[in-house]
Amino acid sequence: MLDPICPLCGQSNESLDHLFLQHPMSRQVWEAAQLHHWILSGLCTGGTQDIHSFLQHLHLHHSQLVKQRSSFSLWHLWKARNEVVFKKDEFSPTSCLIRAKCASAE
Repeated sequence: MLDPICPLCGQSNESLDHLFLQHPMSRQVWEAAQLHHWILSGLCTGGTQDIHSFLQHLHLHHSQLVKQRSSFSLWHLWKARNEVVFKKDEFSPTSCLIRAKCASAE
């Protein structure tokens, strides 16, 4: 049986909403992306608590560039989570954002 507890914080049940939007380290990634003007201010901190609503809002109201950057951010949040789980690495919000930005630029 799989442990439902988040491997990053060990406090909440792991879910897509928790990992991508609610986890303190994920929020740091989104906040840093906004501070660096890489994504729009308020995109992930505007009260959206579930990934479905976030993706729907992204699809309906944002440019292709914002969609691309957000997708790379989500992908690299997932990859960073897997590195913690499978390689016992530490999660670094800064490294996660840098990797997303580099991948987006390729």
